[in-house]
Amino acid sequence: MSTSLNTARQTLANLTTEYSRRLNELPADARTGDIKSLEQIYGKRITAAEPEVRKLEAAASAAASLSTPSAHASVTSEPTTYHRTDTSRSWLADMYAAQKGGDPEALARLQRNNAEDACAQLRYHDRRRLPAPDRTDLDLRKRRLRGMTTSPG
Repeated sequence: MSTSLNTARQTLANLTTEYSRRLNELPADARTGDIKSLEQIYGKRITAAEPEVRKLEAAASAAASLSTPSAHASVTSEPTTYHRTDTSRSWLADMYAAQKGGDPEALARLQRNNAEDACAQLRYHDRRRLPAPDRTDLDLRKRRLRGMTTSPG
């Protein structure tokens, strides 16, 4: 979990705690104006802090879902998604179906192929003791596929 998310959560918790403490410190016969003043001050701060926490939580969740597959994990019992000898599936046809027709099965095959490709590239570099490839291109392709909708667009 990122430190900025922890900091934002702690800030929100501190604001809420301080607001409760200040309300409890008011005398039983406190004026309504004093209570409303506290509500205005802390209400604005809490209202500003909550969206920041939600935004950072969403970013942390998205980052976790984009994690790359392990370089040592491989499935050997299943054929690859697209193969030269298998004409029942086509990468190009699936790309068209996913983008234009919103076909969820085509999108799933494309995502699976990207994962297979990323693992193959990492295995290639591991075998040759080369530095790992720049993941920017692989991550970009993953994000583009994940961003595709399954509804016609």
